[in-house]
Amino acid sequence: MRSALVARDLRDRLINGLGHRFILPVDPNVLRRCYETADFTPLLDWYADDAIFDALVPGRRVTLTGPDAIVGLLAEWWPEPGALLRWTVEEFPTGLTVELERETGDEVWRQRHFFQLEGERVVREQAYSARPQARGRSDVEVALPPGLDVVAREPLTHPGQSGNRLERVRLRDGTALVLKHLFPGGDWIAQGTKDEGRELTFFQRGVFDRLPPTIDHAVVSTYEHTLVLRDVSVELVSPSRRWTRAESRRILEAAAAMHRTFAGESLPAAAALADRLRFAGYEALRPWAGGEDLIPKVIFVGWEVFADAVAPDVVDAVFAVHAAPERLARELSAGTTTLIHGDLRWANLGLTDNRVVMLDWGIATIAPAALDFAWYLLLNGRRIDATYDELIDDFREAEGDLVDERTLELAWLGQFCIHGGLIAHELLESDAAKREVARAELEWWSNAARRGLAHLATA
Repeated sequence: MRSALVARDLRDRLINGLGHRFILPVDPNVLRRCYETADFTPLLDWYADDAIFDALVPGRRVTLTGPDAIVGLLAEWWPEPGALLRWTVEEFPTGLTVELERETGDEVWRQRHFFQLEGERVVREQAYSARPQARGRSDVEVALPPGLDVVAREPLTHPGQSGNRLERVRLRDGTALVLKHLFPGGDWIAQGTKDEGRELTFFQRGVFDRLPPTIDHAVVSTYEHTLVLRDVSVELVSPSRRWTRAESRRILEAAAAMHRTFAGESLPAAAALADRLRFAGYEALRPWAGGEDLIPKVIFVGWEVFADAVAPDVVDAVFAVHAAPERLARELSAGTTTLIHGDLRWANLGLTDNRVVMLDWGIATIAPAALDFAWYLLLNGRRIDATYDELIDDFREAEGDLVDERTLELAWLGQFCIHGGLIAHELLESDAAKREVARAELEWWSNAARRGLAHLATA
């Protein structure tokens, strides 16, 4: 028998105010009360008898099966009542995703949970800890750059990719600035790509000054380990809408102008291509997966899923590149290399009437332009009103003679080595529709990567 808290009439829910109505047999409000009261017994009837709970938290990987073991672990983690500083829920017909921050005494813990449903029971729960955002260590203030007449400052939350910290400050004259405080010593991306202050060096040595006028990097000054940027948040591409093909072309044309400007150059502080191919690999992430940041955990577990979900020939090739990336780096560099931004994803991009905003140059690399596009396609392709073939044609047209087919096909393999684990992790997430898209993406990128492998085989 299901408990009285769970055995109830199925409820219609509005999701994100979009008018989609889902009927879910599990109630996030019950889950919230469990976390507040530290009484998790109402969840015993949520889980299927063979439900899997897989968690990666600082210093510990936990995998359990069955309701009693799962509820017992939650009670062990949270033995006393606590205050929820953050509680956000996304609901889908096939599950829910919960992000919480819980305060217990002087400590704040942040976690993200993915629940998968089959019928009326949870069959899998994937859980990760993450760097707190609401209160705690993220509130430690960093000294302000001198000369700024600051009247207000507020932290800007980040999704947990790295240890850097952002805050918005408002000056007495009403100007808003964003301060990006860089902490290379504790940043998994910086350490993996040997970044000792890449963005600071680019500004100080005039690399940003040489960018084409169509690109706006927004940096106005530096101070010690801090970048000072104009607040361009209103110009950034909204995560809630699709892009037109014309908007995508503008971004690709701006990137191509940059690629032409720096073609053939070796720039101070830019990441090495071999480090770029290695830093997100399974073994490279292992030390970071047990730390605070969310994304290393997600990609680390994603590579485990990748090994089971992708054909063995591609899996073996990708993991071989992680272990020894120099050969692929050498073949990718056989043609023209240039400065690539390295992270042309929607969160770093903005459009005005005559400029393309490009933020976050922390993994800028000396590499072929094709690798910039491969990253762009993987991270943005699903949100653009164009087919992949159309976007590839747009890239070829924008780049002209800087792109050749061999390098482009090698770039498919290179990109899969960087983000294959992130795609594969979507097979563990709550939304079944997203899981189906991920399967299709893994197939597309596997076939594309094989074309790159064919070039490696004859090199």
